[in-house]
Amino acid sequence: MALEVPIATSNALIFAFTQGLQDGDFFKSLTKKPPRNFYNLLAIAEQYINLKEARKYKNDVFGEKRKEQEDKDAFSE
Repeated sequence: MALEVPIATSNALIFAFTQGLQDGDFFKSLTKKPPRNFYNLLAIAEQYINLKEARKYKNDVFGEKRKEQEDKDAFSE
Protein backbone atom coordinates (compact mmCIF):
# COMPACT_ATOMS: atom_id res chain seq x y z
CA MET A 1 0.00 0.00 0.00
CA ALA A 2 1.52 3.32 -1.08
CA LEU A 3 1.11 6.47 0.93
CA GLU A 4 -0.24 9.36 -1.09
CA VAL A 5 1.24 12.78 -0.47
CA PRO A 6 -0.92 15.74 -1.43
CA ILE A 7 0.59 18.17 -3.90
CA ALA A 8 1.26 21.54 -2.33
CA THR A 9 0.51 24.68 -4.27
CA SER A 10 3.22 27.24 -4.88
CA ASN A 11 1.41 29.69 -2.58
CA ALA A 12 1.27 27.12 0.22
CA LEU A 13 5.01 26.46 -0.12
CA ILE A 14 5.81 30.18 -0.10
CA PHE A 15 3.61 30.72 2.96
CA ALA A 16 5.22 27.83 4.84
CA PHE A 17 8.71 29.03 3.93
CA THR A 18 8.12 32.63 4.99
CA GLN A 19 6.58 31.62 8.32
CA GLY A 20 9.93 30.21 9.40
CA LEU A 21 11.93 33.35 8.59
CA GLN A 22 13.30 35.81 11.11
CA ASP A 23 12.53 39.49 10.69
CA GLY A 24 15.35 40.74 8.48
CA ASP A 25 16.22 42.06 5.03
CA PHE A 26 15.19 38.84 3.27
CA PHE A 27 11.81 38.68 5.02
CA LYS A 28 11.17 42.38 4.36
CA SER A 29 12.02 41.92 0.69
CA LEU A 30 9.56 39.05 0.35
CA THR A 31 6.89 41.06 2.13
CA LYS A 32 7.33 44.13 -0.06
CA LYS A 33 7.47 42.19 -3.33
CA PRO A 34 6.13 38.64 -2.99
CA PRO A 35 7.73 36.05 -5.28
CA ARG A 36 5.81 34.96 -8.39
CA ASN A 37 6.18 31.29 -7.54
CA PHE A 38 8.24 28.94 -5.39
CA TYR A 39 11.09 28.74 -7.92
CA ASN A 40 11.30 32.54 -7.91
CA LEU A 41 11.45 32.41 -4.09
CA LEU A 42 14.37 29.98 -4.27
CA ALA A 43 16.18 32.25 -6.74
CA ILE A 44 15.71 35.25 -4.44
CA ALA A 45 16.90 33.18 -1.47
CA GLU A 46 20.03 32.21 -3.40
CA GLN A 47 20.78 35.88 -4.10
CA TYR A 48 20.52 36.72 -0.40
CA ILE A 49 22.73 33.75 0.51
CA ASN A 50 25.37 34.91 -1.98
CA LEU A 51 25.19 38.45 -0.61
CA LYS A 52 25.57 37.26 2.97
CA GLU A 53 28.57 35.08 2.06
CA ALA A 54 30.20 37.96 0.13
CA ARG A 55 29.71 40.32 3.10
CA LYS A 56 31.20 37.76 5.47
CA TYR A 57 34.20 37.22 3.19
CA LYS A 58 34.73 40.97 2.84
CA ASN A 59 34.51 41.48 6.60
CA ASP A 60 36.89 38.58 7.24
CA VAL A 61 39.48 39.83 4.74
CA PHE A 62 39.30 43.54 5.52
CA GLY A 63 38.76 42.95 9.22
CA GLU A 64 42.01 40.98 9.33
CA LYS A 65 43.84 43.72 7.41
CA ARG A 66 42.49 46.35 9.81
CA LYS A 67 43.62 44.29 12.78
CA GLU A 68 47.11 43.90 11.28
CA GLN A 69 47.32 47.68 10.72
CA GLU A 70 46.16 48.37 14.28
CA ASP A 71 48.82 45.98 15.58
CA LYS A 72 51.49 47.76 13.50
CA ASP A 73 50.32 51.14 14.76
CA ALA A 74 50.36 49.95 18.37
CA PHE A 75 53.95 48.72 18.10
CA SER A 76 55.22 51.81 16.25
CA GLU A 77 54.12 54.25 18.97
